[in-house]
Amino acid sequence: GMVMADLDADGDLDIVVNNLRGAAMLYENQLCGGKALEVELNWRDSQNPRAVGAQVRLQTSLGTLTRDLRASGGYLSGDPYRLHFGFPAGVELRSLTVIWPDGQVSKIDQLEPQTLVKITR
Repeated sequence: GMVMADLDADGDLDIVVNNLRGAAMLYENQLCGGKALEVELNWRDSQNPRAVGAQVRLQTSLGTLTRDLRASGGYLSGDPYRLHFGFPAGVELRSLTVIWPDGQVSKIDQLEPQTLVKITR
């Protein structure tokens, strides 16, 4: 299985590969010079506290980036619950929209790069 996440909190995605009969391997991304925004969702008082099935859209000066919060990934792996948006330095962050699994919408207009945005509903 394989998973990508910003393991060293430097704004780019690193890779962990876990082979069925071998040792796990970590590949640290040292190439990117851009910025990132990470998003964690918390749906309190729900049977789905991680909001699996939500869609998050980041509006930037270059366009819209979209991430879907999924529970599964590749073979024998899962996606992290923290959503990662990477973009080049100098990009303006305009808004973040969450479409929750039940269709309700939340929007944030004040965003800074290199931050973790925690949204609780």
